[in-house]
Amino acid sequence: NKERMLEGEQSTKKVAARAIAQKAYKKLKKKRAKVKQAEIKGIEKTKKDAQAEQASAAPPSKWHRVTTRDCCPKATDRLVDDDKINKLLKKRTKAKAEKNYTLSDEITRTLVSMEIVYNDEKKQWHTRALMKSD
Repeated sequence: NKERMLEGEQSTKKVAARAIAQKAYKKLKKKRAKVKQAEIKGIEKTKKDAQAEQASAAPPSKWHRVTTRDCCPKATDRLVDDDKINKLLKKRTKAKAEKNYTLSDEITRTLVSMEIVYNDEKKQWHTRALMKSD
């Protein structure tokens, strides 16, 4: 009987030791997860800071034409009425801001038919080579 009691106590001690080890493992696992989350948040924060910095760098307020001399390889230096195009782009920007997408799309089609390519973010536009109609 004594031997069985001793075996029972030893197995109980083994179970208790295993439970303690498991708790310690889980605690370490949670700690590692928290550290990893903090690192991820730090990376995300750095990205958000960089994006905010880019956004705070004021984009150009007026539309302007870029040419091949401005490092735009696809641009062609075709003669067009710059003022007219700038006015159309300004009107299109205003229409989009007012959520008047019908007018915005109409102006876009006009610009496309004139072979004008534009970048809303940079407020830049350029002409491209005329499409040949056969």
